[in-house]
Amino acid sequence: MLRGKLLVAFAVAVLAGGCQEGGSDTVETTVDSNGGATVAEPTAASSNLTMVDRRQPPALNIAPDGISLIDVNSGSARQITFGRPRDEAVDAARAALGAPEGEAEMAECGAGPMTMVEFEGGLTFNIMDGNFVGWSLDGVQQGSITTTSGIGLGSTRAQLENAYAVEMVEESTLGHEFTAGAMSGLLTSPEPDGKITDLWAGTSCVFR
Repeated sequence: MLRGKLLVAFAVAVLAGGCQEGGSDTVETTVDSNGGATVAEPTAASSNLTMVDRRQPPALNIAPDGISLIDVNSGSARQITFGRPRDEAVDAARAALGAPEGEAEMAECGAGPMTMVEFEGGLTFNIMDGNFVGWSLDGVQQGSITTTSGIGLGSTRAQLENAYAVEMVEESTLGHEFTAGAMSGLLTSPEPDGKITDLWAGTSCVFR
């Protein structure tokens, strides 16, 4: 009986020493009815916990002269203007929207042959001679991509005119076409409640 008590005391002392040295492992101990101590293997240590990155991906805004990436954690913005290398623009969009969904060659654009790089949300980049020269946004995929003023697909003419100086293009073969500064687009109607169905800026490949 005395020998059993000594074994228990020794086991407790060992466990106490281990806690003081490591401080992070959890050790399970059981005592049987005869006074013997059983020491289980340590459980996962807190020092092995995986750190979770809580940073959010950037938001992408379209702009009359290119795009901008907004760091939602800090609020800082990075501008990617027309004329920048293709890879810089595509990598910026990939950070916000994911990998491109497709790519197509357009040989008969008015400005010359273009490569169209398509992203989620209906956004397409126009590439000429290895440079980002324009973008377009269409309603095939309804997304949430907008300008910094909140103008995007589904915005009304009234909302558009609150943010930009708008002019309707007379006798356009495309429909109810408008210009808003350096951007262009189409409306479902020229009335104040007419909604934007398409937007584009920069060098485009629009067939009239």
